[in-house]
Amino acid sequence: MGMEAKTDERAAGAPTEKQSPAPEQPADDTIKVRGRSAHIRHFGDPNASCAAIAVHGWAAHGGRWSSFGAPLKGEMSVVAPDLPGYGRSDPAPEDGNPIFAHDAAVLAELAEATTKPLHLIGDGPGAEAAARIALRYPEKTASLTLIEPAAFALLEEAQDPRRMEALDVALGVVSLAAYGEKAA
Repeated sequence: MGMEAKTDERAAGAPTEKQSPAPEQPADDTIKVRGRSAHIRHFGDPNASCAAIAVHGWAAHGGRWSSFGAPLKGEMSVVAPDLPGYGRSDPAPEDGNPIFAHDAAVLAELAEATTKPLHLIGDGPGAEAAARIALRYPEKTASLTLIEPAAFALLEEAQDPRRMEALDVALGVVSLAAYGEKAA
């Protein structure tokens, strides 16, 4: 008795030396593309002078890029869509178009919405979609970063003999890796 009660700052919710503040949560948004909802996450600084579209790969969603937000604060505005059928986005319509056409349509909407220099970042099939946007909007594209791209369809579509040669080489490598021999 005679002892004064001490307040425990940790109990009051103040961070301790070992605790770090929770990472900033991204803003979420939804856009309509071809009549379907596409979920979009926003990271970084929306007032920055340049922008990025970060596109996820297989079995992922736009949230996988959330760790980019804090380091880019003040330097870049990043949008990360959930591609059709992933995360919180609606599935692509069954209209006979390939899925990559629907992926590219979402990215095109985002690219058209900015006047800032655009950095495109894509992982796996997201790399193919990012490459399609770089080809469609070369004047807007500041850089293109492809992580484990799966872009054979881009080479085939081009119908350029040099690109077709590259496709043959790439398919040969895939065949060797999968079957131990080059396909005929």
